[in-house]
Amino acid sequence: LVPDSQILDGLLESEKECGWYLEQEERKLEEAREKEERVKAEREACLQKVIRMARELPYGRTLSAYEEAEEAGEEYLEAWSRACSKLRDLSHQKELLEREKDKEEQYEETQDTALGEIREKKKELEITETAIRKAEEFLNRPENRQLAARLEQLRAEKEELERNLREWGERLAVIRSQKESGARQLEERKANLIQEIARETRLRNYFEEELDLKLVLERGTRTLKECAGEAWSSLRESDRNREPGALVGALHENYHKYSGSLLGYGIAMEDCFQEGAADGLSLRKRQRIYSMWNGKKLYFAQFVQTLKNSIEETELLIQEKDREIFVDILSRTLSQQLTDRIEESRQWIRDMSALMKDMDTSMGLSFSLEWRARTAEGDQEIDTLELEKLLRRDQSLLTSEDIERVARHFRSKIQTEKAKLEETGSVINYIDMVRDALDYRKWFEFRMFFYRNQGEKKPLTNGAFNKFSGGEKAMAMYVPLFAAVSAQYQKSSKRDVPRMMALDEAFAGVDDKNISSMFRLVDTLDFDYIMNSQAIWGCYETVPALRISELYRPADARTVTVIHYTWNGHERILDEQ
Repeated sequence: LVPDSQILDGLLESEKECGWYLEQEERKLEEAREKEERVKAEREACLQKVIRMARELPYGRTLSAYEEAEEAGEEYLEAWSRACSKLRDLSHQKELLEREKDKEEQYEETQDTALGEIREKKKELEITETAIRKAEEFLNRPENRQLAARLEQLRAEKEELERNLREWGERLAVIRSQKESGARQLEERKANLIQEIARETRLRNYFEEELDLKLVLERGTRTLKECAGEAWSSLRESDRNREPGALVGALHENYHKYSGSLLGYGIAMEDCFQEGAADGLSLRKRQRIYSMWNGKKLYFAQFVQTLKNSIEETELLIQEKDREIFVDILSRTLSQQLTDRIEESRQWIRDMSALMKDMDTSMGLSFSLEWRARTAEGDQEIDTLELEKLLRRDQSLLTSEDIERVARHFRSKIQTEKAKLEETGSVINYIDMVRDALDYRKWFEFRMFFYRNQGEKKPLTNGAFNKFSGGEKAMAMYVPLFAAVSAQYQKSSKRDVPRMMALDEAFAGVDDKNISSMFRLVDTLDFDYIMNSQAIWGCYETVPALRISELYRPADARTVTVIHYTWNGHERILDEQ
């Protein structure tokens, strides 16, 4: 065999790279040798310098002698450090002793001064004690003791009178201040009472005007106070402490939010009262929403009632139209199409189950599909099997009761879907809801089953799937996946369209025998596929033909080589370049 030119180019490129790396390493080796010579020269110079410096020292030029001298020097330095420390401590103690001697001399001088002062104070104390004895003798005389007691009593009475005089003066000032304040408050309360009476009169008039609008409640024979109590109790707790401006802002926000969907009704807003009193405390402003209905001006309550009546009439018409639509469903054309689609789907399920059953797996695991009819979800609905029977029945044999049952069934489906859309705030489209109700795929549900070696068939639940091995889990995912892709391609009206499928890391975790079975299933379903993998080549007896591309990249190479092969069903052949 002659090597490929691309392979030779790759080898030549690798040789050039190796030559370049060899030159780099030889250059590094030469630099390392030069560095070694410089280091040797420096070592010799250092050795000569050490010999000159150590010539006068009384030590042998041996490592042990220098180590001993180094230890002796360290011991000397340590002794010198201790001596210096002791000398500093001795000097410090001398300084402390000198300061203590100075303090002692100062204490002696202070003590002499204090002794002199004590002697002088003793003399003064003796003189004072003599004067006190004489004064006590004078005061202890009977006539002087009576005068002292009377003087003390007069002093106490004087203090009591002065205290009472201050208290009465303070009380008098408070009374005068209260009198002046009371007079001012009386005048203010009179003015406020007049204002409140006038405001109450205005509010009564405003509330009566409000009652005449009949927007909140009907007055009837109730008093104004009773109506006010009912109006207050009907107000939401969250709105009682809100400012009027906030309420008006919320009204405008909701009005602009929904006015777009009510443009056809001529919705507008108008002021029906003038502004409140000049004091700004009485609210009289009211905004009303009205509609122009058939050239007639209707206020909100009248408009809502008219709209309700119109909706009820429209619902009656819709129910009649629903019945006509569902009668059309039971006609031969539409009912035949639905039953044909259902039978076609059942046949597809049988075909897919047959393919799954014929798969030869190493673990004896087989799968099957079932398309089970759903049961009725409400009292107004019909089971799918019974609905299918009614669709298959000849229209001439249908009774009015059968037609009404079908109409109730689809009407219930549409109402349920409408309620879901209203909860989520989605746009409601009646045609889409009818189309959704007629989608026969939602009348059934898929069930996946598995069995081993012709054993008992069991439903493929999450619990059963989690008990599978890695290869079994891969099989359980690939088989229904291929079946679903095949079903999508079978919807095409053109049978010659490419049936493409792409898999990344194809059949990872599946053993060779099961991979062979998977390729057989892919070939049976007539797929055109592109797969990549690090492990499999696709060279199995179940694969009739295959084009293979191998990506080859040597270690640290800058290029990737693509090698092409062909599998002819028996052997893998290298393509010629």
